[in-house]
Amino acid sequence: MKKVELRVSYHTSGNFTLTEKIDDEIKRDCEGDLFTNSDKGSFYKAVAKKMADLQSQGFNVSYFDTAS
Repeated sequence: MKKVELRVSYHTSGNFTLTEKIDDEIKRDCEGDLFTNSDKGSFYKAVAKKMADLQSQGFNVSYFDTAS
C-alpha cells in the first residue's frame, strides 16, 4: 500500500498550504484551494476532499496540521 503524508502549514501572511509526500518522493505543495488559501473554511473542505480521494485510491494517509 502506498503511503502519503499530508501536512498543513500556516504562513504569517494569513495563508494555509497543504503539502504532500508520497512514499519516498520529494515533498510538494498541492494546488488549487490547497495552495496559499486565506479562507480557512474552503481550505479545510479541500483538505477533507483530498484525504478522501487519496484513501479511495488505496493510499495510507498520514495527516499533520502545524497551523495551530
